Amino acid sequence: MESKRGYSLETLAVRAGQERSQFNEHSEALYLTSSFVFSTAAEAAARFSGEEEGNVYSRFTNPTVSAFQDRLAALEGAEACIATASGMSAILSLVMALCSSGDHIVASTGLFGATQQLLGTIMPRFGIQTSFVAQTDVTAWHAAMRPETKLFFLETPSNPLTEIADIAALVGIAHAQGVLVAVDNCFCTPILQRACCGGESEGVGPPGGTRSQHQQQSAVEIHRRHPRGGHPGDGRRRPSAREPALRRGGEGEHSSHG
Repeated sequence: MESKRGYSLETLAVRAGQERSQFNEHSEALYLTSSFVFSTAAEAAARFSGEEEGNVYSRFTNPTVSAFQDRLAALEGAEACIATASGMSAILSLVMALCSSGDHIVASTGLFGATQQLLGTIMPRFGIQTSFVAQTDVTAWHAAMRPETKLFFLETPSNPLTEIADIAALVGIAHAQGVLVAVDNCFCTPILQRACCGGESEGVGPPGGTRSQHQQQSAVEIHRRHPRGGHPGDGRRRPSAREPALRRGGEGEHSSHG
């Protein structure tokens, strides 16, 4: 299975996102640190204020986590990836980031039980309502849409009934009305199903899959497909204010650890 840049998923799985240190290690280094150091107090002040990009605390960014995120984004064919500690934290983060009070979600009745509880019981307390429809009934999704609908949320194959959603059809309906689509890629992983790409048009820009907590890994990730079909799997970082670039210090550094 080839990526659009010509690298196989097997290659991306072991090479994407890797950024070697000055020691030229073969495998990824593990940065087991809670904080980082700075060359000057002025640099520290600029980092903490957000005026300058760079790691501050591992609770925000860490080079090991950044490599993990970059690799998974490459496997998914996504623009970016954000790792979280659990599947439910990924879903909550996604909904809180995309929806506000007064917004509406259309979701599958076959969602994981905790996801149904989050969308059906907890989010209404914050003014976000959800209509649940049969996953396999495309017309039901269309009928459930309202003017305030902001998001389609589906899980395919679903857990535990393994219901299959027509991702392409649902994306077509949603995007025609300016609605985003989130896919919980619970079972398949990008090796079998690339939720950000499979069946979707080239200009798609919805959030992609949130990997299930049932997999044998401690972190879960949220992906977003680049709206222009870009691909991060070339090994280069694309830092932002929320994901600072790796910066290395030298002697006379000042630590952020207080």
